[in-house]
Amino acid sequence: MINGIISAAGGADFDLSKYFDWFNSDYSIGDAALIALMGILFVLLVLVVLVVLLVVFNKVFGLIEKKATSAEKKKASKEDSGVSDMSSASENDEEVVAAITAAISCIYAEESGASQPPPFTVRRIRQVKNSK
Repeated sequence: MINGIISAAGGADFDLSKYFDWFNSDYSIGDAALIALMGILFVLLVLVVLVVLLVVFNKVFGLIEKKATSAEKKKASKEDSGVSDMSSASENDEEVVAAITAAISCIYAEESGASQPPPFTVRRIRQVKNSK
């Protein structure tokens, strides 16, 4: 076929059939389509298996992480006696301490009727957790 096209174009001494051996196949169009379809289905099957494998890994590692966080929560609740100390610098900055101290001073002044500062000093602020 290729040689016929080339000879019609005027190049009878040039043989391209050795470069186009894949045109001279023993497979029919139906066989080639079936092989291509089988290849595509195989690739899709492998992709589905990989997706299922990743989902299973996600579930397993999610359960492991969930167990670890629940164990940490149980450990923290055993150590916690109902009162948590908020003395770290990140949770208890100076503005919050000043606001709480001012509120305590105002309440003391209203209840006692005195305009003098209270006879106590705020040294530590703790948050009491509700035990409901």
